[in-house]
Amino acid sequence: MVFQPSFGLYIAKDSANLVLLGKKPLKGPRLVASATRRLDKDAPPGQKVRSAFSLFNEFITEHGIAGGSLYVGFESDLGALRYFSLPRAVKENIRAALGYEMENYVPLNAENVFFDYQLLCENKNEGTLDLLLVVTRKENVLRIVEAAEELGRRVDGVEIGATALTNAMFSLAPQPETDARAFVFIGDSWAEIAFTKKGYLLYGTEIEKPNDSGQLANSINTHLERIANSIGLGQSRPELIVLGPGMTDELMKALRSKGLSASGLEGVPGALDSHGLILAYGLAIRPFLKIPVSINLMPPELRRKPSRVSQYVMIALSLLLVISLLGWWGSGIAQQRKRARDLDRQLSRLEEQVKRVHMNKKRCEDLSRQIKVFQQVVQSPVTPLDILKELTERIPQDAWLTEVSISGQRVIINGYADVATELIPILENSRLFHDVAFLSPVSKTRDGKERFRIGLEIG
Repeated sequence: MVFQPSFGLYIAKDSANLVLLGKKPLKGPRLVASATRRLDKDAPPGQKVRSAFSLFNEFITEHGIAGGSLYVGFESDLGALRYFSLPRAVKENIRAALGYEMENYVPLNAENVFFDYQLLCENKNEGTLDLLLVVTRKENVLRIVEAAEELGRRVDGVEIGATALTNAMFSLAPQPETDARAFVFIGDSWAEIAFTKKGYLLYGTEIEKPNDSGQLANSINTHLERIANSIGLGQSRPELIVLGPGMTDELMKALRSKGLSASGLEGVPGALDSHGLILAYGLAIRPFLKIPVSINLMPPELRRKPSRVSQYVMIALSLLLVISLLGWWGSGIAQQRKRARDLDRQLSRLEEQVKRVHMNKKRCEDLSRQIKVFQQVVQSPVTPLDILKELTERIPQDAWLTEVSISGQRVIINGYADVATELIPILENSRLFHDVAFLSPVSKTRDGKERFRIGLEIG
């Protein structure tokens, strides 16, 4: 079973590439499955997006995965990447400042673009902020959002190939030995280039792939020289890592002949070393790792709003648990037993009074129920507080309980979750519970949550 599924869908010039990553409790992310579909590189962008989401729809149907996050990327030449500085005075309103000054950075009107930025460094002495800005036309993002909505899905993030490549390489490649580093992924008819310095992405682009290895090496070298000169590297050359189906021995020789320290990348899962799957991996890895490039071209108003209901429920339950535990340990076992004995004696007196005073009948019944509860607390090896504590610690943050019923050794819980089937193995792993099973079919609510009713045995 896949927990915390995350999809990366990269729409390249000539292919749609899909990766599914999953993560089990106490384990890191792992590659679950992948798929690739050839696209007509001369087809309109809208047609490519629809074909890509057709692949995605067939994939989730085949694998039976209903939930999960979805991150989509497209070729870098559909966006613009800028590295520049702003005064520190705009730190609290960077997005607004960029919106006002957008035409100074890209030859497009701010009303026609979506953008995102990453604050790379704050230079207190100079009074400046170093920023990475990525911009794309609105239609490039909106056609992705619309294609997802037609399938009843939400897109969690959109970015360009250079940012996806950088995040993938920082996940798979060892830490750089040099200050500057460049990554080149070579597909069948295109190549994606990302240039980094001290872990920051400074430059990214996609280029057409010539048939001749020498011409391709010249093109790569020209781009690296231009960015190296613009950031003050002079004649020094960055460490260069090359991968992808278009990488050949002839190309590597041509790159090294130009003084580039070019090498391949070992340890890449075989399923990723084809088409644009490595870039799709760089998209899907976002929920699992702290990534170096955090860019999302979805404007804030279109991004999925995280539900805070489960957080509030968990906070309330946690506070109740802490208060209960303080009361439990504060009184001590000895005091509870003494109180139980006192209540037993009180019950005897009340039972005699019931025979004489009918009006006290309801009060006696209430006290009897209280005594039974305290007797269960003293005699049972597993208390209701133990059960609530275990449920609070086991139930994930994307789920919450609406009702907990405890009867003898039987517990029934009702509630809501993003993926209700994930709760069964989580509760089975508990030292307190066994025979965990759904008591009724899981149903969907209008907001996409799954309503569940689960029974389990104590002991």
